[in-house]
Amino acid sequence: MSLIDEALKRIKNEVNVLVVGLALAGVNTSACQEKILKICYQNYSNVAKSFTVVNDTVGSIYTATPSGTGSNCTLLTETGHQITCGGWGYILGDQGSGRMNLYFLGYFVSLKTIKTLENITNLLELFYSNFKVANIASLAKPLCDLGRDGDELVQSIFYKAGRDLALHIMAVIRKAGIESSVDIVCTGSMWKSWDLLKSGFKSGMEPTVDYRLLYLKKTAAIGAALYAAKCSSKGSLIENYDYSANFEVL
Repeated sequence: MSLIDEALKRIKNEVNVLVVGLALAGVNTSACQEKILKICYQNYSNVAKSFTVVNDTVGSIYTATPSGTGSNCTLLTETGHQITCGGWGYILGDQGSGRMNLYFLGYFVSLKTIKTLENITNLLELFYSNFKVANIASLAKPLCDLGRDGDELVQSIFYKAGRDLALHIMAVIRKAGIESSVDIVCTGSMWKSWDLLKSGFKSGMEPTVDYRLLYLKKTAAIGAALYAAKCSSKGSLIENYDYSANFEVL
């Protein structure tokens, strides 16, 4: 809520906030949503008349359609029903994510260069005693460069990452029984490596599925606000909203 307070301070003219949409990572159950909503209404009823709390993936979806680090996939039907796959974190399963795949990239690249290390215990410190996901993820840029320069090992890992992401998507498409075309909203830095992910992604998508890949150009906070408006009595205010300005087609 401090972010909302700060935003209101920056607005020169006084505004009346109708709805607040919170798209938060880790909000995966109705019980969690209700707990946060209760806090909002008890402590911030002066900020807005209505609050909506959803998982952060819904914010991304609604930024691009009237729909970093880990991998998570959410399918949102026209009726508002949500089907999810992934989102378990890098220990239990973030297949297709920067965290999971860059961890193994770092592992394999370290093995390739192990003979050049002056002190092998430095490698143990990186992966054990001082392990930080962010440190492994920082390998993304140099490893992308290696892949684009023709390194077959790096290319194979990105191929697997692309395929894992596609399998996430196919899982929710099958569960929802969707037979029409789908828009896939892509968020996260892994998609900046689309040229390396593309072949693996296409191998994981069934050829009968018609889809578009939409890469966000705007913050998912816009989607959180749009979704909140849709769920409130103010839905008519966004009926003519132009979503196309928020994304580009990959």
